Amino acid sequence: MPWQSPRPQRQSDRATALAVAAQATHDTDLRQLAGQVKHMRFGLRDAWTDALTFPGRRFSVHPFRESPAALGPLAGLWVYGSNLNGRYRGRSHAVGGDCQHARPLTPDTERMTLTDLLDVTSFWEWNGPSCFFCHGWSGQRLTPDQHTHYLAVLAGHSG
Repeated sequence: MPWQSPRPQRQSDRATALAVAAQATHDTDLRQLAGQVKHMRFGLRDAWTDALTFPGRRFSVHPFRESPAALGPLAGLWVYGSNLNGRYRGRSHAVGGDCQHARPLTPDTERMTLTDLLDVTSFWEWNGPSCFFCHGWSGQRLTPDQHTHYLAVLAGHSG
């Protein structure tokens, strides 16, 4: 007999994940939406989270650390992590499936703006609380204006 998942994915789980994802805007607290998909398989929850966020390792913070004024529309970008403030022992990890140590998105996940995260000096130190693989945080998907601004800052920084 072929192996079967103890809880097969239901079509309603997929429909629920898509419906909950459609509710998200750039200012939505994804921790609240995560409560609506918490009963789903871990893989589907990770896919849902990965569709709404990106890992910090895919975002260059260097130009913004050098010049926080360059943040512009990215200043209010929501970021999520397991230990952004370094309150707990151990490193901060992103949410979703990007890192082997990643955490699921829950109401207990820490959230702050990118501006606030840039101000947490200990987070950016070499031996700080961030993970080498995921960089310790996930950002909420960028709006088209935020993405355009990000690309313009990167282009100006590399030239």
